[in-house]
Amino acid sequence: MARTEQHIEISNDRRRFQRSSVLWEAAILKEDRTDGCVLLNVSEGGALLRVLDPFACATTLNLEIARVGKIDAKVAWRGADAVGIVFADDPREVARRFEASSLPFDRG
Repeated sequence: MARTEQHIEISNDRRRFQRSSVLWEAAILKEDRTDGCVLLNVSEGGALLRVLDPFACATTLNLEIARVGKIDAKVAWRGADAVGIVFADDPREVARRFEASSLPFDRG
């Protein structure tokens, strides 16, 4: 676990977008499989997800969030029970979708 926390701390220094802490249920849609997850933080560029079964790095997936819809993403890193994802969509479009959903989302 310490390795994951260290990686998260290092990643903070390279972030292009400020992340908002959240606790939202979501679903990961991959091929013919759906897995539940929890968003721990989110920005218009990506998110940190708590998962039961981390996917391999470079895996593409769809993240489905109630009232926001599906967002294409790629796994940037994985830990024992979490994955960091980067959204494939333009950050302005992601921010617009979160704002339209009326979910609390801080764009910094």
